[in-house]
Amino acid sequence: MRVLWRLQSGTVAQVRDALPPRYRGAYTTVQTVLNRLAERGLLQRQRHGNAIVYRPGISEAEYVVRTIEGMLAGASSAPPGRPSSPA
Repeated sequence: MRVLWRLQSGTVAQVRDALPPRYRGAYTTVQTVLNRLAERGLLQRQRHGNAIVYRPGISEAEYVVRTIEGMLAGASSAPPGRPSSPA
């Protein structure tokens, strides 16, 4: 997500090339992650010729808000005096 927020849009190859070397997986691994993020509504994808271009579906700020709200909702459902367990 961070790479696409910085690039604003990109193909699988562009996203992969923008990843730090230690996180640069195989092309198909990056493609799978991008497709899963798109299925969850975090990315948008659009075909341009033979390539698919991915764009962030939400801003980084919106992502942070959703994450914090989810964590708070999970914490509020825990019994008093006990932290919520990870899902």
